[in-house]
Amino acid sequence: MAAQHPEWALGFQDEVWWSRVAHPSMHSWSEEGKALHLIEKEVPKGDPDPKALACYGLWLGEEDMQQMWLRFVAL
Repeated sequence: MAAQHPEWALGFQDEVWWSRVAHPSMHSWSEEGKALHLIEKEVPKGDPDPKALACYGLWLGEEDMQQMWLRFVAL
């Protein structure tokens, strides 16, 4: 469809985010017979720092473009 519209750009998008509150999915373990205890982190009330950072990347692979556009967003 993009080939039929020369003013369009064909791109490939990806997204990733990092959080200072949530941990990524990880393997964990505990001693045999003991329960695993997870600690839920909380942001202190009135903390002005963002809880997470997201990065969106768009690759424009056209022969005359060959560009990577990045956008960072504080959440």
